[in-house]
Amino acid sequence: MNDYGKFGEWTTGEFSRVGGYAGTGGLCQIKIAKNKGFDRVVFQFSSEGDYYIIHYLQGKTYSTEAGDEKLKIAGSAVIQVGLYGMYKVDDPPCVLDEYSSGKLNLPSVLQVKEGDWFEGTRDFHIGINVKKQFRVMELTDPARLVIDIKH
Repeated sequence: MNDYGKFGEWTTGEFSRVGGYAGTGGLCQIKIAKNKGFDRVVFQFSSEGDYYIIHYLQGKTYSTEAGDEKLKIAGSAVIQVGLYGMYKVDDPPCVLDEYSSGKLNLPSVLQVKEGDWFEGTRDFHIGINVKKQFRVMELTDPARLVIDIKH
């Protein structure tokens, strides 16, 4: 696993980081909001984790341990957020609060849905109206992974 992409730089390519970042120890909260010129999805964690990968899927097919699945998510494009090093589902340091997983009325982000959780990996999918550039930032106190998607 290598680091790809630059923080704060708009891209449609893969973005990934290994260790030492606003991490994935335990996922506590997901916030979704409209901002001037972009929509924002924020993943808040209890601590740092192993690594994460953010990228567009080819179509709406999602590869799982059980094989390929067709995603049922709003939008014509999907960003996958793969979080690695997650605590076991039944033993988290914090519990994920409810978040807006239904259809959203935002300019770019139409839906955020949880995918598989398997052996420390937790996937989320962001349904976008059409493929647009995104940027990634990490914030601390508390640890957060921020993904902005252009309007």
